[in-house]
Amino acid sequence: MEYWIIVDRRHAGPYSARQLIDAGLKGDTLVWCEGLTEWTPAEQIEELASMMRIRDTSAATAPQEQQQQAYGAQTQPCEPRRENQQYTAGPQQQGAATLPAEPCPPAYIAWSVIATVLCCTIVGIPAIIFSSMTKSAYYKGDLEKAKKYSERAQWFIILSITLGAVTWPFQIAFMGL
Repeated sequence: MEYWIIVDRRHAGPYSARQLIDAGLKGDTLVWCEGLTEWTPAEQIEELASMMRIRDTSAATAPQEQQQQAYGAQTQPCEPRRENQQYTAGPQQQGAATLPAEPCPPAYIAWSVIATVLCCTIVGIPAIIFSSMTKSAYYKGDLEKAKKYSERAQWFIILSITLGAVTWPFQIAFMGL
């Protein structure tokens, strides 16, 4: 099962339950997986709640091999906990799954649209495409690809503006004839 989380108001994922637990998932971290209609605290998802209990109660006493066996035994589907299901949570470990340290590179979507409409449509369309792909790549966790798309969008915007500025005098001259 793959999970997505929200940390510092940003989406991250997909992660396996094991990755989240190993990263120190907290019970109040918002989690989403296929089958949920809305973001839910991790402590309300049965699979994650039981894995957090195992982690918290056996962290100091169980050897690493026993923890791995216990984590691997959990195969319950992604379901939120029901109100009548009780459990006792141990102390929460600090930290959560890490996100890229750098912010998302600029997407330049507004500049792409303006350059396409006002300058050169043919070169502006790739600028719009690369602009839209920037954030998509970032939210998938591929920072390098997001930077590459951002840079390409920027170059297509510059090229569109340059071609538009060069061709305007010719367009005006031909329209006057």
